[in-house]
Amino acid sequence: MVNGFFAKASIISGNQGAFLKELNGLTQLALDQDKGNYNFREIYNPNTGAPDGGWQNGIHWNSCKLQTWSATAYINMIIFGLVGIRIENDRIEFSPYLPETTHYLELRDLNYHQSTLNIIIKGHGSKIKSFLLNGKSQKNHSIDSKIKGTNEIKIELE
Repeated sequence: MVNGFFAKASIISGNQGAFLKELNGLTQLALDQDKGNYNFREIYNPNTGAPDGGWQNGIHWNSCKLQTWSATAYINMIIFGLVGIRIENDRIEFSPYLPETTHYLELRDLNYHQSTLNIIIKGHGSKIKSFLLNGKSQKNHSIDSKIKGTNEIKIELE
């Protein structure tokens, strides 16, 4: 969970290296058979990465698995960090970031008010080259909260 907060602060401050370190680290912990075994644990040992609840009140606790706060932190790394969704009162603004090793990201069936969003991001970096909403170029990299129906957003990064 803490990794998610640090990743968010990193992407906000423009420190993509720190963001990627947190994203890749949590991905590896979740996927590693001896650590996460395809799920998110509550706490990991900071030195070994093994699931470890730590010591409290003289008792060593287990690290619980299937923790929604850790999964939520990871989802936020994807939605806020990579897809770049910034929800405002009357719109969603987009500020995506794809690392050099990733050139394509697709997020489908995202519910937003009375709309379903299908988002495709191509390229890498954080500078938006083009932003299309249902095939039409948009000056602003945002969509209105009053949008309805199924909508396709295509973002190309430089």
